[in-house]
Amino acid sequence: MALHKKLKGKIEVVSKVPLRNKNDLSLAY
Repeated sequence: MALHKKLKGKIEVVSKVPLRNKNDLSLAY
């Protein structure tokens, strides 16, 4: 549950910073 919430928050940040999208997704997975 906590992981899902953290991941969702990360996605929101990524949407604001498209250039870091691939980097954040790579770290998330």
